[in-house]
Amino acid sequence: TKAYYISKTMKEKIYPNQAVDQTMMKMAGSGTEKDPFLIKTYGDLKSIGFGKYKLSAVYRLANDIDATASRTDERFAVGGTGFKPIGKYDVLEEFCNCYGVVLGGYAKQDTGAFTGEFHGGGHSIDSLYTGFWDKENKTVGFIDTVAKSAVVDSLTFKGYSVGREDFGMKIGGVATVNHGAIRNVDVDIVMDSVYQSAGFVFRNYGSIENVSVKGKINGGRLVSGIAHLNYGTIANAKIDAQWIGGASAAGVAALNWGTIKNVSVKANVKENSGFVGGIAGLNAPGGTIDKSSVNVDVSGQKSSSEGFSIYYED
Repeated sequence: TKAYYISKTMKEKIYPNQAVDQTMMKMAGSGTEKDPFLIKTYGDLKSIGFGKYKLSAVYRLANDIDATASRTDERFAVGGTGFKPIGKYDVLEEFCNCYGVVLGGYAKQDTGAFTGEFHGGGHSIDSLYTGFWDKENKTVGFIDTVAKSAVVDSLTFKGYSVGREDFGMKIGGVATVNHGAIRNVDVDIVMDSVYQSAGFVFRNYGSIENVSVKGKINGGRLVSGIAHLNYGTIANAKIDAQWIGGASAAGVAALNWGTIKNVSVKANVKENSGFVGGIAGLNAPGGTIDKSSVNVDVSGQKSSSEGFSIYYED
C-alpha cells in the first residue's frame, strides 16, 4: 500500500511511516462516550493508537469487521506479519534502517496501556491474524495492556488465529495483561506452536466475566483456556478446547492466585507430554475455585497423568 502521511512535514515526506496506509485514519466520531470513534473497516481497527485515535478514547464497532487482510500485513521493523496489537510499537526507532528499508519511527504512535473503552456492540471481528514479533517482551494480544480504568465488552472474535513459533513467545488472545474489565466477550481461536498461550489474557489482575473460549491449540509448551496467570477474578466462563501435542495444559489458568467461579471446562487433550489441570495447573495459597465443573478427555498422554501440578513461567 502507498504511504499515508499523518502530517505533511518534509521529514515525513522523505521518510514515510510505512506502519500507516491509505485504509487508515478515516474513523468518524470524536472518541467520547456520547460520540465514540466508529470502527467500520479493518483499516479503522488498525488506526487505534495513531494520530488522534488515542488509547484513552472510546471506540465502538459499527458492524462486523472482516480482518482477513491481517494475513498479509507485514510488520516492517519488528518482524512477523499480521495485526499490530493495540498499544504496541510497530517501528521502534526513528528513521531506523530495518531490513534495508528506511522507516519513520514517529512518536505519533500512542503506545502503552489502553485506558479507554472498546465496545463491540454485539458485533464480531472475523479472521483476525497476528504473528507480531516483540523481541523485547515477547508478548502478544489483540490489546497489549488493558488498564484498570478500561473496559472491553460485547465482542466476538471469529476465526482468530495466532502463529509465531518462537521460544519465549507469550500469547493472550484478547490482551497480554488485563487490569480492567473484560466482559461479554467470546473467542474462537487457533494457536499454532506458540510457546505459552491463553485464550483471553496472559496475566489477569482485573475481571473477566461472562465470556467463552472455543479453541484449538497445536503444540506449544503451556496453554490455558482463559489466563496464564490469574490474580484477579474469572467468573461465568465456558471453555471448549482441543489441545494437540505440546507440554502442559490447564482448563482455566495455569496458576491461580485469584478467584475462579461458575466456570465450565470441556476439553480434549491429545498426545500431551506434561501435566493437565482441569481448572488450574496450580491453585496457589489464597486462590479460590468455586462452583465450577470439568470434563476433560485425555488420550495419548506421553509421560504424566492428569493432575493439578504444572510447570509455569512468569
